[in-house]
Amino acid sequence: MTRIDIEKYKEYWKQDNPGSKELLSKEEIQGYLSGTSRNISTLFRKGLIADIILKMLCALSLVVLLLFYSGSNRAMTAIVATLVITVLLIWYQVKSLKLIPGHDSFITDMRSSLQSRINYYYRRHIKSLLNGGLTNSILIIAGSLYYFYFKYGEIRAMETDDYIVFSSFILLGFLFGSLVQIYHHNFHIRQLKECLEEIDSDTISRQLISKQKNRRRRILWIAILAITCGLLLLSYLIVM
Repeated sequence: MTRIDIEKYKEYWKQDNPGSKELLSKEEIQGYLSGTSRNISTLFRKGLIADIILKMLCALSLVVLLLFYSGSNRAMTAIVATLVITVLLIWYQVKSLKLIPGHDSFITDMRSSLQSRINYYYRRHIKSLLNGGLTNSILIIAGSLYYFYFKYGEIRAMETDDYIVFSSFILLGFLFGSLVQIYHHNFHIRQLKECLEEIDSDTISRQLISKQKNRRRRILWIAILAITCGLLLLSYLIVM
């Protein structure tokens, strides 16, 4: 009579049963969550720094436009207004950068540290992403002014339809930039919330970590594709 290897079938059941999880040790959980905490803070910080630099370049280009259009009161008014708005937006982003939760608190309270990053995102950073979307609008305005100057030497006369189309492009640039960024950040925040739920139930597993890493790779490629399409669209809107 053939002897049944119970342990072998138990092992097969664990591999096939999605409910069977290989839980992590306390040290592994600490290391993984520490890395997750740093990653989300780095995501916030790098995004803000990049947007601040881009807005500063926009402000510099607007100053140059003031010299180009020094003889046109209408153009000067539009450029000064855009420049003032750009400076205010930069100030807001700098304030947001300073409010990003530090990593020191993670050592003393792991859960509170992760929760503070989620709170920061909803209370402050999501507004900074909308702020970042306005960078596209400023680029469209500045790019159009450069185009008019080098092609016509002035802002050409525009009809009502032209204003509607131009305003639509500005709005489209804002919506595309902000919504792509919000989608990308929401993905990371959902993963952070998932970690918190696993902490509360004490069920963080290797399967969860593997699943989250695979999702991050997919979202990275989606983000790269969206940004590439956005840059091509922005270039088209500026030079058309």
